[in-house]
Amino acid sequence: MYNFAMRKNQKIKKIVYLLTTHDLGGAETFSFDLLVSLRKKGVKLKVYSNHQAFIDHFLDYHFKAIKLPPAPDLVGDWKGLVKAIYQTPIHILSYWRLLKKEKNIDVIVMSGFAVKIFLTPLARLKKIPVVWLEFGPYGHLLDKFFGLPKLVYFLVKKMPQAIIVPSQYTQQALINQVHFLPNKLKIIACGRMISKTIETHKAQNMKHGDKKVKTIICPSRFESGKGQDILVKAFELVTKQVPDVKLVFTGNHQSKFGCFVESLVKKLGLENKVEFKGWVESIVDEIGQADICVFPSVWSLEGFGLVLIEALASGCRI
Repeated sequence: MYNFAMRKNQKIKKIVYLLTTHDLGGAETFSFDLLVSLRKKGVKLKVYSNHQAFIDHFLDYHFKAIKLPPAPDLVGDWKGLVKAIYQTPIHILSYWRLLKKEKNIDVIVMSGFAVKIFLTPLARLKKIPVVWLEFGPYGHLLDKFFGLPKLVYFLVKKMPQAIIVPSQYTQQALINQVHFLPNKLKIIACGRMISKTIETHKAQNMKHGDKKVKTIICPSRFESGKGQDILVKAFELVTKQVPDVKLVFTGNHQSKFGCFVESLVKKLGLENKVEFKGWVESIVDEIGQADICVFPSVWSLEGFGLVLIEALASGCRI
């Protein structure tokens, strides 16, 4: 980031990072790890987000982190789109005040569809370099609402200095879908700072072998396309062959899709074999206690699948 987001002959000293999200997942973990690595290089960082749990995570690591108001939903449903359009002046004013408040910004890094659309042109007016984080491909999202998201995205897509992506897969998808120039997409590979994790679970790497499987874990946020419903149906078949096996879900299951998965578990009579743990403090520790980690995503927007790295680091079969 030092090389492609700075003004000529200027070293980056202060980065403001903005993220709008409805839930926490691999993209947010990727962002957090990237910012931690930048801070270790001596960069001053300030974080803005609409998600309180994300804010709290940064505060735990002694970042300066501030809560944003609810994010406009430009790629959700029609109700969210109409509300976002109606409140556009409010959001523009809010982001403009943020830019006026922050002084001596060298680079603004942003993640989240709406914040890119609203804030990028304002940052350009202030002549502040912008870097986007794009964790996964956009797939069908840009074609929703008769192509309106694609229109507004294409209006601002040339404004950022660079776009950070986690993999060649995401890079190629954005080249094909959005027609970004390849030299504008910079790959920073996924990979958590897991040296401590590897040491902690070194014995775990040795213990599995041909041991009988007792616990299967699925660490993922509950969202249609993440595949928890498919996994539950498959797990019913597994229980007929392995009666004492247990399935554990982590992530906020209070969402609409989470409630659907819970109802499916009850419908199939698996309540005593399936556990919903909700939000957990350390997903790596949870994975390390399981025998198999399953990531059944069929999501068209999947960018990497960071939990697979965490599973490998914990010595868990996948």
